[in-house]
Amino acid sequence: MREGENSTHGTPRTMAQRCTAPPLPGSPDNIKETMKEGIAKTRIIKAKTTSGLKVKAAAACVVVGSDWSNNREKQKNIKLQKTLLQVNVSRNNKWKDLNFRRFNVYADGGDNDNEPIQPSKHDNKVVKVISIKGNELYVPKKHLADQRKGLCCVVDRVTYFTLCPRASSLVNNGMSAKLINAYRKAISFGNNNNRGNNCNIKSNISSFKYVCSGAAANRASRGVTPIHHVIRKLDKASQVLILDHFKCVESLFKDWLPTADIRQVLGGIDLVGAETFTIESGESSEIFAAFAVGKNVYLSCHIDDDFTYSCTTLLCSDESKKDEILAYFCFPRLGIAVPLRPGDTLFFNAREPHMVSSRTKNEIDIYCLSFYLKSNVIGGNDNSQELNEEQEHHVNLYEETFSIH
Repeated sequence: MREGENSTHGTPRTMAQRCTAPPLPGSPDNIKETMKEGIAKTRIIKAKTTSGLKVKAAAACVVVGSDWSNNREKQKNIKLQKTLLQVNVSRNNKWKDLNFRRFNVYADGGDNDNEPIQPSKHDNKVVKVISIKGNELYVPKKHLADQRKGLCCVVDRVTYFTLCPRASSLVNNGMSAKLINAYRKAISFGNNNNRGNNCNIKSNISSFKYVCSGAAANRASRGVTPIHHVIRKLDKASQVLILDHFKCVESLFKDWLPTADIRQVLGGIDLVGAETFTIESGESSEIFAAFAVGKNVYLSCHIDDDFTYSCTTLLCSDESKKDEILAYFCFPRLGIAVPLRPGDTLFFNAREPHMVSSRTKNEIDIYCLSFYLKSNVIGGNDNSQELNEEQEHHVNLYEETFSIH
C-alpha cells in the first residue's frame, strides 16, 4: 500500500512489547487466536515473579464490547481509514539489519545550514550517524499539505506508529508559553543526561539537562512511587499545567488509536491498579505514568520496555516557527523518519528501535517531550503481593495461550 492510500486500521494490533499482549476485542471464543496473531512477532513473557505475573495479567486483559460499543468501534475504524495515510516500510533501506546494541546510532536532522553532528563515543561503542538530508531514511510528506490527514505504519497487522492529524494535535496538544515554562522548570531540577545504558542523550550545546519524571518503580525498595521528587519541587500551577498536558495527549490517544487498543490498556491498568502520573493535589492522568523532556537534545537508537504505545511531541516557544519541521522521529529498521513540527503528536511502539534526530536548525530552541507507561509500573515492583482471583484468571489465559509452563 502506497503512502496516501487508506490503511487497514480496523484490524491491526499494536505490536506487543516485552510485557504486553495485544488488545482482544470480539467474541471470547476467538481470544486465543487473536492473542497469538497479534503477538506473533514479539517476545513472550515467561516471568514467574508476582510483578511479572501482574504484567501478564494486564497484557491478557480482555474487554469485550457490547453490540452498541462494537458499532462505535466500526465507525471509528472508518474514520481512521479515511484520515491516516499508510506509510510503507522502505524497501531500499541500508539500515534494516542495524545492530543498535553494538553501535551508538544517531540521526542528523540538520538542514544544509547546520554543521553535521559529532556525537562522542559511549561505552567505547563505534558511533554511526544517519543523515536525513542525505536521504538515508524515507521522509513521508504527503500529509504536510493537509492538516486533516495523519500517518500510520501498519505491517502484517502490527501498528508501528500513528501520527495524529495536525489539526487535531494543535487543538489538544497545548503549546502555551506557560506550559513550556513548566517543563523548563522541571528540566532545571533534573540531574542526568542519560537514560541508563539503553539510551544516550546528546546535544550540540555543552551544558544541557534531560529529566524523566512521574510514577516510577523504586530502585532500593519495593513498590512504585506515584509522585516523583521533581514534581514535588514544582509550584502547583506548573504541576497542573503538566497534568493537563497529559490529559490532552491522552485525549489524542483515544481519538486516533483503534478502540481495541484503548480498551486493552485501560483494562490492564484497572486490573492491576497501576499508578499513573500524579501531582500533589492527588489528581492523576488516565494512561501515561511519566514524561521525559530535554531542550535541544537528540537521542541514540534504542528500545524501551513500555507497556503500551509511547508518545512523543515537540514544543517550541517561537510562534513564527509553528509550521516548520524542527526534528525527525526515526525508525531506522523500518527506514522511516517522521517529520515533526511543534505540537505534532506521534504514538509509537517502543519495542521498535527508534530515536529523535538532532534539530533541523540549531538557531531554533525546541523541547523534545515523551510520555510513557513502563512495564515495571504495571507490575507494581513488589513480589510480596498476591494476585487476586481476577488477575490469576488473566495469567492463566495468557499462559494457556502461549503454552508457558
